[in-house]
Amino acid sequence: MMAFLGILNVDLFIVLFILIYAFAIMYSTAAILFEELSFHQYKKKRDILRLLKTALIEPLFIHPLTVYYAIRGNLDLMTGVKNWGEMKRKGFTRAPKANEK
Repeated sequence: MMAFLGILNVDLFIVLFILIYAFAIMYSTAAILFEELSFHQYKKKRDILRLLKTALIEPLFIHPLTVYYAIRGNLDLMTGVKNWGEMKRKGFTRAPKANEK
């Protein structure tokens, strides 16, 4: 809507979006690289490729959801909303042994 009113500079928006997206991918890729150089936890190349694929979609899907829920949680904290409800503990139950029946 803002672009139609001439308030939003579309060229600047596109450039900033690309720069921020590239920075997020670079940051995630560097984290994967340093983790691999330090710990060698991932034995298969497929696992590393899966992490890199996740790094490509994280800025577009996962991070906005994280920010949304963080803002929502902070607003609930500031307004005193506690809507989780009552949670009753169920505990662990043991399966009866064959001779206990």
